[in-house]
Amino acid sequence: MKLPVEYWKRAVLGATAAMALVLVLSWAGSRVLPIAWLEPLNTRLGYLSPLNYLFVAAGMAAGGLIAGTRFVPWAAALALVIWLATLAVLAGAVPNALDAPSPGLGKLVSLNLASILLTIAAAAAGALAGARWGGSRPNPMRHAP
Repeated sequence: MKLPVEYWKRAVLGATAAMALVLVLSWAGSRVLPIAWLEPLNTRLGYLSPLNYLFVAAGMAAGGLIAGTRFVPWAAALALVIWLATLAVLAGAVPNALDAPSPGLGKLVSLNLASILLTIAAAAAGALAGARWGGSRPNPMRHAP
């Protein structure tokens, strides 16, 4: 099934807007909000960062608003790619910082699994919310010839 060029344009624009907004919200949050709000919470599931999930959901909502409901899998994939990059950096940084052997990617994934899943869920939910909101109002990008 070949998708129209307009779909790919909206998807790329949505992904770009989503990632830019996530970065801006994270940066602005670190400058404006109290540091205690940004620190991860230690739970039975591991360290969780609720405010970051909110930033991800808001960013992906912008992508869903632009690209529509087909952006939901893209949003989940973007969240997963961010986590893969984070885990790769951690796997390389831990041995250098602690002069200890790397805990391995499997161990890092198991320590962060709940946060990874919550980030992906927040991304998908945000994209779906943005798409639904965008579908209920006129969008010149979506209805272009």
